[in-house]
Amino acid sequence: MPRQPKPKPDKAPKPAKASKGTETAAINFDPILRQDNLPEWRLDPEATDYSVANTAITTPNEPAAIARDAAKWRALGHVTGVQVLHEWETTPKMISELAGYNGFRTYAALVNFTDTIVCDIIPTGMMLGYHNFHIERAKSMLPQTNTDLSSVMSQLPEEMNALYNELRTCVSALSKEQTNKMIKPADLVKSYCTDNQLKLMIDKIVAFLPFLMFLPITLNMITKRKYEEDSIDVTATILAHAVQILLFAPTEWNKDIVYKRDSDQYTRRYPTPPGHGGDCRTVAGIFSLEDLHRSVLLVCLTDYRRSLGSNLTSKRGPQARGKFLGYFDVLTQRPTLNGETDLNAMQLATTRLLDNPLSATNTVEQPIHTEDLAAKEAAEVLRTPQRTARKDSNSRAGITFDDQNLDLHTLYIECVSVRQTLRQHYGAAAKLAGNRPSYETLDSMTKEE
Repeated sequence: MPRQPKPKPDKAPKPAKASKGTETAAINFDPILRQDNLPEWRLDPEATDYSVANTAITTPNEPAAIARDAAKWRALGHVTGVQVLHEWETTPKMISELAGYNGFRTYAALVNFTDTIVCDIIPTGMMLGYHNFHIERAKSMLPQTNTDLSSVMSQLPEEMNALYNELRTCVSALSKEQTNKMIKPADLVKSYCTDNQLKLMIDKIVAFLPFLMFLPITLNMITKRKYEEDSIDVTATILAHAVQILLFAPTEWNKDIVYKRDSDQYTRRYPTPPGHGGDCRTVAGIFSLEDLHRSVLLVCLTDYRRSLGSNLTSKRGPQARGKFLGYFDVLTQRPTLNGETDLNAMQLATTRLLDNPLSATNTVEQPIHTEDLAAKEAAEVLRTPQRTARKDSNSRAGITFDDQNLDLHTLYIECVSVRQTLRQHYGAAAKLAGNRPSYETLDSMTKEE
């Protein structure tokens, strides 16, 4: 009799994975540290310490290393204010890289921050992104009753009151179904730098937002053109929530925390101290482009961890993955490989600035001091928008000085910021430019191109 095959044991069918964005997906953005029965590593004091560690790493000064890292930085295509030698997708996985870039003291602190602080500050914004910026979901997440709405509006300054009224009007008029994905962090920062109307909107939020708010921004709010078929502006919506991390994130966890602009009950984590990458504080004159890039990455990491179905209650803490490469220090390691022509416009402006430092009183009627640029000063800038064409948020095309989308005001503040950093580094009396002219105006820089 032929030998019969041994029967295989029955296997229980694997549960079907719910597709992202469907109602059946078991997903929420509840802050993990507000839950009970957590593993010990979550509650370790070091894991709830979100202060910025001294992780500022710059590349070596040897000529060969400078040439190598200059080429790497240039190839990444970052704007000048972002000096990190990494580029991340919307699914950032390398914990070591991300912890080093964000200045977290431990990997556990980074994970706790994304699983708790980000979810505590922008849970509704995260949920909207998870559901692909669905219009009906955006509508349902806004205050539905007059009582709720009046309570919010009465506490807003005039500028935010007007913005929120416009937001509700635009969102309520949305009708066309849409499906949108997250946008790469570097591209979001580029859009902020090259789209004047987008920058003005985000800077207004930074200058005047008094407390946490759900802010689904529409295309019409940015372009100021009343298209028949308006839609959620993914770039603006992500940035409007990412900057709230910069505005309200604490340096340590407290279950009783109340996130408010005027609160003195806790220490803010941002802006990151100078020395951690590019210190161009062009986000409403308060935060650096590097910090804006960091906050977008934290949004992406939070979305990735929840979407992936990470075991948030795992007893094992996060493990090292990847290596943080640090920053290319534009101030001391000029990217001059193959001459200036290989640099994009903002990089070129920085290298020229090092040879011809820009006077803080030049090119504008009043001097701009980035460290003193308060809300009132920002308001004056915000009330004089320049109407420019909108670029595709995903465009990676190089910026040229002839491009009308180049925000000269942003570039000027970056130049002043670099100038101030140089003076702090070398001393106010140092002859930074040798015998060359002490400044070069942005107007003449643009004409040269």
